[in-house]
Amino acid sequence: MLMVTGKFAISPDDRDEFLEFVRTLVPVERTVAGILSFDIYEDVVTANTFLVLEQWEDEAALDAYTETDAYAEHDDTLSSFVLGEALWEEYEF
Repeated sequence: MLMVTGKFAISPDDRDEFLEFVRTLVPVERTVAGILSFDIYEDVVTANTFLVLEQWEDEAALDAYTETDAYAEHDDTLSSFVLGEALWEEYEF
């Protein structure tokens, strides 16, 4: 199993638009082949800072998805909200 985490901040001015986007993104991502779970949480201490948690069957499933047009579109849209650099990490179990 592979876990991917991402942490990033967004502009307070973009919050409503961001939340609208991720409310549609999460159910779609949960249907991707090889994904076991996909969630986005907000930091309870630092407003407008979010954590993405993805669990994948394996690296091959993640790699296959990152080659799709859907991934490119979702990644571009998500990245358009991010202030500064997002911190992404992978953990293999």
